[in-house]
Parts: sequence; structure tokens; C-alpha cells
Amino acid sequence: MRTLWMIGVPVAVLAGVAGALWLSQPTDTAPAPLAASTPQPVSVSLQPQISATAPSSAEGSDTIELRAPAAKAAAGQARHELWQAKQLRESALADGTPQYHTDIDTAWLSELSVGQELVMGLPGVEQPVRVQLDSTHNNAGVPVWQGALPEGSEIERMTLVRGALETHISVTTLQGTYSVIIDNRSGRTVVTNENDLARRADPHGDTVELPAGELPPPAIPANS
Repeated sequence: MRTLWMIGVPVAVLAGVAGALWLSQPTDTAPAPLAASTPQPVSVSLQPQISATAPSSAEGSDTIELRAPAAKAAAGQARHELWQAKQLRESALADGTPQYHTDIDTAWLSELSVGQELVMGLPGVEQPVRVQLDSTHNNAGVPVWQGALPEGSEIERMTLVRGALETHISVTTLQGTYSVIIDNRSGRTVVTNENDLARRADPHGDTVELPAGELPPPAIPANS
């Protein structure tokens, strides 16, 4: 019996202490619920495909300044190769004057602009002739283009007249003057060396013509 009494005393003491601790807690306080996990919004920054920069004077502003796209190349190409000398087919007129024929694409006629370079092969000229357009004007509603040979002398020039049906080109070089007629629709092109025409017109053309001018008044005869 003494042994059982000794065991019961500690148990009673422990039970009393636990009861006292439970009574010390306030009866109207409920345990706080666990905070629900709320998903936070995700901020996604979408970058535009075009380049944009924020104005330096208003940092943090929602307004952005869009850079202008790169300027497109000037309308038309900077260089047009009309034809090569090896493309010319030789024929002869009834009087034996040689002519040269070829067929070209005439799309470039609608893309002419000052500063462009036209390249063409001419009979009797070793290197392709390069002409740079330097001016344009209208003559009775017909566009006229003029250009110079960049590596030539001042007298080496070209005139291009674009009519409704045909385009006429006159090229003056140190080797001679050439005329070109282009059919705007078919592209059929005829090249003529004006020197050949001159030789046919006057095969003995060694005459030197003086410019026209007024003759001096006749001398007054002396009194006899």
C-alpha cells in the first residue's frame, strides 16, 4: 500500500499542474486560423517589336516615344543597265547605213530620277557608256532628262525624251553621236550612229562650212 501511495502522489501533482495551466487560458479566444495563401499578380512586361525609348524629361511616365522606322531607299534603283554592246544585232538600211537592234525591259522608264546612272553599250565604243542624270524638265508636257558622262568631257552628254509611244535618246561622245529609239511597250530598241548617216549623206564631206554673217559694204570707187 505504501508503494501505491508513493506512485499516486506524483501523478496527482502532474494532473494539478496541467489543470492549472488549462484554466489560465482565456475561454473566449479561439486559435487564429492559418492565413490563406493568396496568389500574387505576376507583372509581365511585353516588349514591342519596334524600338521605343522613354522620354528623358519624364522618367517613370507611361508615355513612350516611338522611334521612326529607318527611311526606305530612294524610289527606283541607283543604276540601270539598259543593254550591253554584245546584245546589239546589226542590220542595214536600204542605203546601206548600219543599224543595231535589241530588246530591253522598259520598266526603268517609270523609275527615272536625278542622280541615277544609266549604262548602255554603243557600237564602236569599247567600254559601256555611263550617263548620270543631272536635270529634268517638261517640254510641252513631255518629260525631258539630261545627263553627263561622269568620266567624259563637258561636250559628252545625253538627252532623253520620253514620249507617250517612244523614248528618244541622243548620246554625244568623243567617238560620235548616237541616236536611240525605244518602243515604250515592246521594248524594241534601234541604235544608229549619226556619223554613219553623215558619211552616207556626203561621202566627200571634206567641205568646211563657214558660219553665216553679213558681208562688209562694198568699197566706194575712187574718182577718175
